[in-house]
Amino acid sequence: MGRRYKNPPIIEAVCKFRFGQDSPWDIAVPGLVYAEVRGAFPKRRQVRKLGVGVLADEGAVKPNIQAADVMQFHRADEKALIQVGLHLLAINHLRPYPSWDKFLPMIEKALRTYYEVAAPNSIHRIGLR
Repeated sequence: MGRRYKNPPIIEAVCKFRFGQDSPWDIAVPGLVYAEVRGAFPKRRQVRKLGVGVLADEGAVKPNIQAADVMQFHRADEKALIQVGLHLLAINHLRPYPSWDKFLPMIEKALRTYYEVAAPNSIHRIGLR
């Protein structure tokens, strides 16, 4: 077992998967994922997330702002959640972060469930923070 801190420095751990645009998507996907995880993540919320970027086209730089609805499934204590959106799966654990040994099974379960429900063709990006 690793080192135990009196005041652990990790505020939030996040594992995020972005699936390719070539992957199928259906508005029912979040509900189908929730049906599989609601025992452990009974609270649900719909949130609108904003993405801000920059597009460079023929020497011109233009802002790119996109809004997307994301469903969040929270554990009863609201210290952990799963987020599902268009070609997106994110698993978050807030303070106190338990350990990688406890976070990894959450990631594996959420990813396995997403694959069973959404059947993505490809993964575009994986992030672990």
